[in-house]
Amino acid sequence: MWSDNETTRDLLGFRVHADLIYEMVTDPRLLPITVGVFADWGGGKSSVLRMLEERLNAEAGADGRYCLYVNGWLFEGYDDSKAALMGSILTQLVAHPTLGKRIKDKLLPLLKSVDYMRFIRLGLKGATAATFLSTIGIEPASALAVLGALAPTLGQEDVATEGGSDGGAQEHPADVVAIRDFRQRFSEALLKSNVQSLVVLVDDLDRCSPSRIIENLEAIKLFLNVDHTAFVIGADPRLVRHAIRLHYRGLSGGNGAKIEDEEQIVNDYLEKLIHVPFGLPRLSVPEVQTYMSMLFCEYQLGDDAFGRCKHALAEHVSADRYSPITKEQLLASVESGSTAPEDFEETLAFCATASPLVGEGLKGNPRLVKRFLNTYVIREKLANVAHLDIDPAVLVKLMVFEYGHPDAYRELYDFVRQSDGLPPQIREWEDYASGNSETAKSTAAEPDWRKDDTFLRRWTRMEPALSGHDLRDYFWLSRDRLDGTLGELRLLPVFLKRLVSGLTAVDPASRETAADELVSQGDEDRERVLAEVGKLLVAAPDKIEPCSGLIECVLRKVAGAETALALALGRVDQEKLAMGAGYRFVNVRSKGCGQELTSVLDDLSKSETPVGKVMAGAAKKRKRE
Repeated sequence: MWSDNETTRDLLGFRVHADLIYEMVTDPRLLPITVGVFADWGGGKSSVLRMLEERLNAEAGADGRYCLYVNGWLFEGYDDSKAALMGSILTQLVAHPTLGKRIKDKLLPLLKSVDYMRFIRLGLKGATAATFLSTIGIEPASALAVLGALAPTLGQEDVATEGGSDGGAQEHPADVVAIRDFRQRFSEALLKSNVQSLVVLVDDLDRCSPSRIIENLEAIKLFLNVDHTAFVIGADPRLVRHAIRLHYRGLSGGNGAKIEDEEQIVNDYLEKLIHVPFGLPRLSVPEVQTYMSMLFCEYQLGDDAFGRCKHALAEHVSADRYSPITKEQLLASVESGSTAPEDFEETLAFCATASPLVGEGLKGNPRLVKRFLNTYVIREKLANVAHLDIDPAVLVKLMVFEYGHPDAYRELYDFVRQSDGLPPQIREWEDYASGNSETAKSTAAEPDWRKDDTFLRRWTRMEPALSGHDLRDYFWLSRDRLDGTLGELRLLPVFLKRLVSGLTAVDPASRETAADELVSQGDEDRERVLAEVGKLLVAAPDKIEPCSGLIECVLRKVAGAETALALALGRVDQEKLAMGAGYRFVNVRSKGCGQELTSVLDDLSKSETPVGKVMAGAAKKRKRE
């Protein structure tokens, strides 16, 4: 499995973005500068920032360059995240292993001022603050003296009494700064410490609540336009814009501004804050294939072999960045120094097959691709622990549907539930996608997600076909993603699954052995096995093995077998029954069976279906003999 955290290991080809931002933030002609690294959640922002941090830290101190990394989300629970972020930047500079000794004395006064500001922004003003101080053991007269001593630093308006008779203070203005000359003093501290370039990376801003986003942006504004500084802010622009919109809407009382005016305010705010917006692109389908392949290389190979794969990827991208790295290229790089794992080639082939739908369904989002593969590995391991006999290709195909169209997946789950694991809608979808039926889409034409059926067609044509597969085990594996209960999707115990496999085997001896074993099973287990085989017959009528298994049970007088066969023949599409089954039906009829099954077989022999004609011909031949 793969870590869901940001990484400096570039499997996306995103280092080119980090290198470009590096050129901007280290160019003295462009400083001061603020770069916004914009992308959706999981789009690679944090990894780009980490790559940039790694490169800057590798040359820390060279030419007076230094880098700080700040996670804005860490201050979400603070009483004053604005002051907390300011304090974090100053504290990191004071504690810096090489810069700290030179800059410490110059920044400590600023750091103390930030601490004072946090105290005042607790809502303490004038008499209210004095009252608070008195509750912690400071006499009222002394408390006022303390506030008076802080006044030169905080600004007189911060400690001004606003009546105080109403028992509460008004909200402290969001743009109050603890020290009026903060920028100048901070700039002087950098200059006197010979800092030519200070790059501050601010990550996870978009994870904060809207009010905290604004506080963090206001804190960043205090440092903006300070000589020799660069801020790189990673965020989802949609969430930042939403926070700004709510902030200004709140200031205006929630009314007044037109939508277009409101959007203009948001645009103006961002344009003043972000000098260079830098959007990260979504992954294309070839990039998704390359990413999936490289993730599996990392998962299945040792460090040396994986290193050769990364080298092969770098060479491939430099020669052709528009196509995915191929299975042959990766195999050649691995086998040049070691032997590839047994299923490695099959895994790479899966990446090539699944990547178009994975890329489309997950909108080219790197984190979702990684989570998709993590979920796949977890479900595969869960299936092994639960002794489920699953086809990995079927699992992947259903997961692509689950991630690409969650609503459709839930609807398919309902079909599976209603049909005991073998929904006829799957066969209809496959007929429609292959062009075999003009009317097959009718069952699948109502929900909104089917209005554009491009995805459905492509997904349905993806190998393997699902008709004939009992899908209950697969939905059991994904029960955590479904709203309803999966209690009705009971799993067959392993020994009963073995009997089902035996009764549907190609080898007649295996069917006979399984039928003999079934005779001695308890009523409930026997009924479940017969029902499972009957469902397989209904789902795949053109396959003769399920039909032959039920006939074998009838011939060996397995209790309930005649009923199971009669029910299956009543539900199946008789036009598609294997013609060879007709001779076996005649054999069963000739040896005598109950009224229920006799009636069904007689009706079938009189039908104009292919198997009915075979039965009629075989019956006439028996009479002549």
